[in-house]
Amino acid sequence: MNWRTAGPARGQVVVLCVGMAVVLGGCVAPAVGDELNPGKDAQAGQSSGEVVPQPGQEESSGPAAAFASEVKESLTALAVEVPKPGREAVRGAFITAGAEEGSVQVSLDTTPTGLEVDAITGAVAVESVCVFGHVRDGEVSVTRLPVLAGGNCFVGDQR
Repeated sequence: MNWRTAGPARGQVVVLCVGMAVVLGGCVAPAVGDELNPGKDAQAGQSSGEVVPQPGQEESSGPAAAFASEVKESLTALAVEVPKPGREAVRGAFITAGAEEGSVQVSLDTTPTGLEVDAITGAVAVESVCVFGHVRDGEVSVTRLPVLAGGNCFVGDQR
């Protein structure tokens, strides 16, 4: 068989090789500097439980920063006692940190199918910043993000 009679089969092999190159090209990890994820360094501290300011929220003093520290302390105490706290326990930790009861927004603690969630998050708006506290398996992270246009920290009202 020569190359002229093997035309259709050869074309399929070329298409297959090009397709594999395109698919596998997306599986390569970026080089040093991770230009695809510039916020990666800011996210790295979240797993360690430290208060990580987000871009534009770098201030280390002021009401939001002070409240974030109080939330971290309160949630850490809760997570030591209850590694997987429920919604009301997280709400209580925010109130202990100094939040007004009606201002605390907390994620749901059960899924729509009735299963327990893996993690729970609470938030309170302090001026133009939302202070989020997150508990997963006894690990606490606290971060600050801008308040949403509607004045809430969560999409939808989670009070």
